[in-house]
Amino acid sequence: MGTKTKYLIQIGFTSFLLAGCQAYISPSHVLKATQQVPQTFENPLELQGPQPEQAPGTNSNLAPIPTVPDLTSGTVTRPRLLQASRFVQNAEFIMLTEGKKIGTPCNRYLQRVMQYSGYPLGSYLANDFDLYAKKNLSYAKVVHFANDRNGSEIARLKRHLWSYPERTPFIMQWSRPGETGHLAMVERVSDKLIIYQASLNKYTARKDQTTVSTLLTGYNRRTLSVYADF
Repeated sequence: MGTKTKYLIQIGFTSFLLAGCQAYISPSHVLKATQQVPQTFENPLELQGPQPEQAPGTNSNLAPIPTVPDLTSGTVTRPRLLQASRFVQNAEFIMLTEGKKIGTPCNRYLQRVMQYSGYPLGSYLANDFDLYAKKNLSYAKVVHFANDRNGSEIARLKRHLWSYPERTPFIMQWSRPGETGHLAMVERVSDKLIIYQASLNKYTARKDQTTVSTLLTGYNRRTLSVYADF
């Protein structure tokens, strides 16, 4: 092997190591990121424009955990949040490391999170996720909610989400027969709802706060199916 060949191999190996170090995100970083509540709110009526310059998951997009006084010591302490589920940690990790590569399709983002979480890889559109779930998540519990534009099921949806322990992961499917549906992942942190999603031709994977009303009656949303215990 010539000197030039050895040099090229060494340069290539060094570049590989540097690229790997730059791309590496530690599990502790991911866990810390899931312990922060985003300040941004999901609003489908306002998310029609370009991708925000601020990358999802960075500190400027996150609200600090609220502080409370410790009356026994006279100091201010931070209340401890429950740890995010492994599924949500995986959603955070894929968002941070592969979000741009995956692109804007919501189904591809969910597919990658499911695959990374150990579920069989599926090829489905948003409207077809229920077919994948029947085959691969047959033990999951699914409840359907109708958007009648009057918000009559908002209270029932809230009762359902709050009936599960805090930080339970949910998969949400909005079906729109004949049109493009939507998929997202949601968890509840205290009294707040955090949504992980990408949106076709609008933005890559990101997380925001959302509301029960938005989940059910947001722009272009129809029948909502909520999956839990998967």
